[in-house]
Amino acid sequence: MKVYLFLFYSIISSFFAVGQKYDRADAVAGNIGALNSFNVAQIADTLTQSFSTKEEKARAIFYWIAHHIEPDLKASRYNDNKKVLPEDVIQSRKGTPLGFANLFQEMLSRANIRCLTVDGYIKRNASDINNLPDDPNHTWNVVQLGTSNEAWLYVDVFLAAGNMDSRFTRFIPNFNKDYFFTPYPTFNLQHFPDNPVWQFGSGFKSKKEFFNAPVVTGAGISLGIFNVEPARGVIKTKTKNAVNFIISFQNDVEPKEIFMVTGDDKRPDKPKPVKFSTNEGRIQFQYLFERDDEYPCRIVIDGAVVLAYMVDAIE
Repeated sequence: MKVYLFLFYSIISSFFAVGQKYDRADAVAGNIGALNSFNVAQIADTLTQSFSTKEEKARAIFYWIAHHIEPDLKASRYNDNKKVLPEDVIQSRKGTPLGFANLFQEMLSRANIRCLTVDGYIKRNASDINNLPDDPNHTWNVVQLGTSNEAWLYVDVFLAAGNMDSRFTRFIPNFNKDYFFTPYPTFNLQHFPDNPVWQFGSGFKSKKEFFNAPVVTGAGISLGIFNVEPARGVIKTKTKNAVNFIISFQNDVEPKEIFMVTGDDKRPDKPKPVKFSTNEGRIQFQYLFERDDEYPCRIVIDGAVVLAYMVDAIE
């Protein structure tokens, strides 16, 4: 067990060390502009010509797409993938998750970097818990930087572009850099591939198990959550019994405040502050759900929702 933990934290540390190398790639991609008159190949060549490493080339492409392609909310809502070819996405400057993933794959292929698209599933809010869709509802990428299985890395450029409501009616640009080469344990809490061969490291064993789990948000990805308790997405409790929460995270942050918000998104209850403790990457607290009913709840850390559950509380 000690050896496993050492290796685990060594891998996590390496991700953060790699992440520090991308300041120049982000700056170049940020200053290069929209390149409105360029085709896919020209954009990829322009973005990558200043870099010698595959990591920086991939990062520059990731940054540019996330800042210059907007989610096609209507097409995404209806799972309409008629215009998902890279040139279609570049011309319209909009795309579904599949369109984003196809464009990222095409640009990386232009830079001689092996990249594949992966169809699978995500949960967007508490109503998705235990609600299994028939077909995949999301697409992301895996990038190979070496020859071993450990050289495959996760990328989700669609979610990196910003925040969307669960009904795909509103998009707010908000670049999330942590969807680039996200550590396996964290990514696997939010994503489940349709083909299990594209799940790296430990993760959920089935689609049912994945949809039984709580919802991890983009802010949870940035926090680096890799384990949560309760592990089930539906919290069954009594109104007189406090529920124990443990959130294990790998980002180097010190949370300042935590609130619990119950009720649906349109009419939430007043946020209630939570007394918590942190110790070596673990947040711990207890919460008493006093209302006898079934309702969603969200854990808000430093102003951002990181986890969502459904509560089934009885007297």
